[in-house]
Amino acid sequence: SKNGRIGVSMNIFKLKAKDILPYLEQCPIHSTRKEKELPTAIQMMVDENPQILKTIPMSEVVPDLTNKSDIAEIEKYLF
Repeated sequence: SKNGRIGVSMNIFKLKAKDILPYLEQCPIHSTRKEKELPTAIQMMVDENPQILKTIPMSEVVPDLTNKSDIAEIEKYLF
C-alpha cells in the first residue's frame, strides 16, 4: 500500500441496496461452498466503480474463530 500498511477486510460493510444488488445478482456461486459470497460481489462492484466504497482504517486485536479448535483460545481471550 501507499503508506506501508496492508489492509484486511473483516467483512463489515454498510451498503446501499441500489449499489450492490446488481452485483449480487451477477455474483458467481462459489464452486466449493455452493453459495454467493458478499466479498466477491463487493469486489465486482469496486472493480467497476473504484470510488463507490470508502474504507475506515482501524487496528484491533481480532481473535480467530474459524475452526472448532479455536474455541479454547477464544475462551481464554474472553475470560
